[in-house]
Amino acid sequence: MCTQSYHFDLTRHFFASPEAEREHRASYEAALQNLEALKGAIAVSADGLLYALQLHDRLQVQFLRHFIYLYLRCTIDTTDQASARACAEMDAEFTGRTAFLQRELQQIDEQTITVFIKHNPALASYRFAIESAWRYRPHTLGLEKEELLSTAFPFVADWPYEL
Repeated sequence: MCTQSYHFDLTRHFFASPEAEREHRASYEAALQNLEALKGAIAVSADGLLYALQLHDRLQVQFLRHFIYLYLRCTIDTTDQASARACAEMDAEFTGRTAFLQRELQQIDEQTITVFIKHNPALASYRFAIESAWRYRPHTLGLEKEELLSTAFPFVADWPYEL
């Protein structure tokens, strides 16, 4: 029988304190606003599309650092309802505020992507992500409905955290 228990050093791998995590959210929020500023113009040019996809990649790293930190805090201490709530709200907000990217990727056709990749070969590394977005075309609601649905997410899907 193993008597060792797991230990997560949150201060080493994530943030020094909950206050430090909240302070770091400012840069995350700025990156999120930068991505949102591109709404409606993702597929205008190859360079613009590449910029948006790279920005989204960096934003996901920032989001996941905060999300995992909050998730681990409420998992380690199940009475930490503030972290649980912040985790669920942050997840819903990120999903809602970035939903437009998936929608705009779905609207790009194969011919446009081929032309864009010829213009900027760095986009080739994102071909799989773009094609993955295309697979969801038949199952995607309009942007307003997708954003509304993702905003309701913490209230609908919060129960697994409690379980």
